Formats: sequence, C-alpha cells, structure tokens
Amino acid sequence: MLNQISIDIDKINKGVWQSLHGSKFLIASIESQAFKQAVLDCKDLTEDQLIQILAKTVLLDWVHVKNPSGDDIEYSQSMAVLALTQSDEVRGLVDYVSTTLRFYCEL
Repeated sequence: MLNQISIDIDKINKGVWQSLHGSKFLIASIESQAFKQAVLDCKDLTEDQLIQILAKTVLLDWVHVKNPSGDDIEYSQSMAVLALTQSDEVRGLVDYVSTTLRFYCEL
C-alpha cells in the first residue's frame, strides 16, 4: 500500500484548495522549497516572523473570504497576515493542511 503513494511536488509548492465556512484557501506545504528557504534565511525565528513566512509561502490565495459586512476581501500578503493572526480557525486550517502530507499525495 505505501509503495502506491505518490507525493505531488506541484501540490507541495503551489498548494491545494481547502474550504472553511464557504471560503476557499490555497495552502502550500511546509515541505515547499519556498517555506524551507524562508525559515533557513531567518536568523532567530519569532512567532511574528513565522506568520510573515506563512503568509508569503504557505497561505497563497483565497476566494469567497468576507468581511463582517459581507463584502469580499481580496487576497494580499498583508491580509493573509491579518487572517493568520486574528482568526484561530484560519490559522488552524493552515497549520493542519500545511503539515499533513496526505493533502499533497496521489494514491
């Protein structure tokens, strides 16, 4: 069975779409080259620096994300930082998906 699992490097680096409350988030793996390089380039990794790295290399895009008034929020790296710091659900989804290899495998 294990020899039938194939890791999709494209998904690891470019991300997979995952849903949360009607919104969809494009999430790359922490195994991506961009994430690994960003962590290596960081001298003393703080929580704030990790959030910046996640926003730049892991949470790559979203659709149907709304503000409290119901208006769409366009994806940007700065908005991703806000989402990762202010929404435990978004941070939890990003943490779970980006660290779970099965999302990036083909059976």
